[in-house]
Amino acid sequence: MRRDARIAGSVARLESAHPSGVSTSDVIRSATRVVVLGMLVGGCGEPPAVGPSTAPQAGGGEAARDGATTGAPAGPRMLTLGRGGVRLGDRELSPLRPATAPGVLTDDLQPSYVLAAVRDAVAGEAIAGFELGDDVTVGAVRGVLASLATPRIDRIVAGATTVAIPLSFAPRGDGARLQVREHGVELFEGTRSLARADTVDAALFAALSPGSRERPLAIEIADANPAAALVTILAAAAAAGLPGAILGSDHAPCVEPPPGMSCVPGGFVRVGSDDGPPEERPARELEISTFYIDQKEITIAEYDRCHAAGACPRRRNGEQKIMQPFVGPQQPMVPLDWERAVRYCAWAGKRLPTEWEWEKAARGPDGDVYPWGNDEPTCDRAQYRECAPVGCKPYPGKAHRWDCNEHDTKPVGHFPAGHYGLFEMAGNGYEWTASAGVEDLVACGAACNGRDPQGPCDGATPCKSTRVLRGGSWYWPAARIRGAHRRIESVRSGNHRLSGRCATDDGVLTAFPPIAIATPRTAPPDPAPPDADALATFHAIAQDPIEEKPICSETVREAWGPAQSRGGRSEVGCRDPFPYLESNEPRAYLWQRYLANIGGGYLGVGSDQNYSFIAIARSQWAWVMDYDPRVTDHHQRLRVFVLAAATPEEFVALWSGPESKRAVELIEAEFAGKPELAKLRRGYWATRDRLHTYYRGQLEPETKAPGYGWLANPEHYAYVRLLFQQGRIMPIKGDLLGKDSMRTVGEAARKLGVPVRVFYTSNAPSSWGGQITAGYRANVRGLPFDHRSIVLQTMSGGGFRQSGHWHHNVEGGRQMQRRIARAGYEQVMQLLFERIPTDHGDVTIIGLPSNAGD
Repeated sequence: MRRDARIAGSVARLESAHPSGVSTSDVIRSATRVVVLGMLVGGCGEPPAVGPSTAPQAGGGEAARDGATTGAPAGPRMLTLGRGGVRLGDRELSPLRPATAPGVLTDDLQPSYVLAAVRDAVAGEAIAGFELGDDVTVGAVRGVLASLATPRIDRIVAGATTVAIPLSFAPRGDGARLQVREHGVELFEGTRSLARADTVDAALFAALSPGSRERPLAIEIADANPAAALVTILAAAAAAGLPGAILGSDHAPCVEPPPGMSCVPGGFVRVGSDDGPPEERPARELEISTFYIDQKEITIAEYDRCHAAGACPRRRNGEQKIMQPFVGPQQPMVPLDWERAVRYCAWAGKRLPTEWEWEKAARGPDGDVYPWGNDEPTCDRAQYRECAPVGCKPYPGKAHRWDCNEHDTKPVGHFPAGHYGLFEMAGNGYEWTASAGVEDLVACGAACNGRDPQGPCDGATPCKSTRVLRGGSWYWPAARIRGAHRRIESVRSGNHRLSGRCATDDGVLTAFPPIAIATPRTAPPDPAPPDADALATFHAIAQDPIEEKPICSETVREAWGPAQSRGGRSEVGCRDPFPYLESNEPRAYLWQRYLANIGGGYLGVGSDQNYSFIAIARSQWAWVMDYDPRVTDHHQRLRVFVLAAATPEEFVALWSGPESKRAVELIEAEFAGKPELAKLRRGYWATRDRLHTYYRGQLEPETKAPGYGWLANPEHYAYVRLLFQQGRIMPIKGDLLGKDSMRTVGEAARKLGVPVRVFYTSNAPSSWGGQITAGYRANVRGLPFDHRSIVLQTMSGGGFRQSGHWHHNVEGGRQMQRRIARAGYEQVMQLLFERIPTDHGDVTIIGLPSNAGD
């Protein structure tokens, strides 16, 4: 059979199976893969079935297989996957998802292949295998496999072909790996390539070591490929006597991307070049997780909207005469320095891609030379130096035709799309990446190799004074628009050749306003009294020995300056001499909208401000901690008084002179015979007068935030009191840098099945100097955050339009955990570098979902 005829037939099948929006080049590539693999076993026809001895049939033929005519079959049944969706016998269970987005975001904003309807329908059934229609994709097979209680089948039937080999949806493990490429396949053991071939047959696997032949074969194949390619590989593996195969679950599926973005599926990719200049070498294979990237470069109009919102500095040199050919609203945003690129992407709810994410997006999974493939550049594919009009008159003082008004950037989307539907990945504007500049990729080591390399400093800022540009530009020659080309550039450079585009990890944007504000949550109901086991779990906290942490000495405090000599600072090894029994954050109400009805668990430092947060959030369990014993003692007194006082006014009265005797009696009754009684009683007398004044002030409604405050709002007070009555608030001795309290809070929350939704640090991290110690890193990573979780932090500066002393930041908990997991993040402020302004000048946010979730 002629090759091009076979391709045409495959293209027709693929076009009917793929949704609109998939480029013809992508369809042809997928079709070519099928053709190449289909050549291995059986020429122009269907690949032959594995012999009867290794291909057991469900007894009774088709009717018995699906139970349509004989009732419930004796053994496991088959699921049918085809144009009509997923069927079990005559019952339709679920439609199949599109090839370009075979996953969905779960309620917890986690990408998942699982088809809920299939999962629920077959939860109690044993499934033997799949029958595949000719329009089924690999992603569809993954999705149905992932939906089984045990994600494994023992055979696949495709037309006249039956392949009997166990196929699992699982991490690829340590067996051999078969990488399906555009122009064939490559077999690996670990990182060592064993063989490359245009076709797959049993002989290919002869190169495997005996140990690898005893383990399942991991098949790396993109979701958009037709399942026929997978069937061909499985047939060859079965014929070679391999014990099974794994269809990897190592990467998240693509979900429906945000508008104007494309999903780049996770997997292995060839990057670099051995033929280019030294900074491109060596050619090698990396593994890049699924991510999403803008289809087009940032435009002038988009950047101007960011500037109008107060999130981006004004464009550079926008009024200069030389810039006039470059400032059309749909032209790429040039000139763009690195920080402006970062600020824009953060404001848009995204980030800059790493240089290797960018390279995969530009070159495709098989490392094409250019975004359109391996053919040489032409001026109908990209805008670069050689495309300057012949006879164009240079600017005064310039000698070359490319230095003229008629040679400029083209509007974004002007040229045909390349891999993944992306435009202008070659030429037009050089594009900034997040990766710090490094010329020697070999010396860079693990930071520039392996899985998801981030480059030096793990992507944290500041780091070096350079970043990597990719893609060439309208000004530079064709040699620079190769996908492997790298240019190391100062972050301050911003001439009219530099632009950028944005990316995101999982299709979830983090712009302002977040979902929590755009769609306010309803209040969760009051919790019921917990049982004894839950209370025991909640209280099973190993508290840090905070008494062992000394107050910072006068010698240490000399370096703090006169303003902080009595307090306001600490160190990693010692604590602030001033006890914070009253909050010094008078505008904590700025967090109210972010906290409202968030539920879950609560962990916070400091004093009574925690109770306002707990009440607004309607937290179900709350641990209130501090590293100052005087503060934790104070929480014990507060608990006693709240339990005794039915109203906020009664609580405040217990700090007054007339009620002081009763207050002391309450303390004595609660702590009779306990060693802490004397200091709790002494602490009350020492602080009564000033705290009475403070709490009376807390009774007054906040004019700028009606309803805020645990004492100003009777409903908030009643909720805090209810939690105390049910034993759901626990004051603990805890140090954010310690080894025990936060670790065991995380363990207790997991056992209770409750995510920690609020983590309040006050200004503690900046107070101790902001170092991310090993202890703090482990403590934050150990908290069970979910997509709603937030971290509240104050600092004395950092707003975009700050007017008060304290700046208030809200960070998504999961984003904080992702960043703090990287060793290159050494300072807390590095975690906040990409924060964005909100509608209040003293509040910024970072990492809060804005296009998905609740």
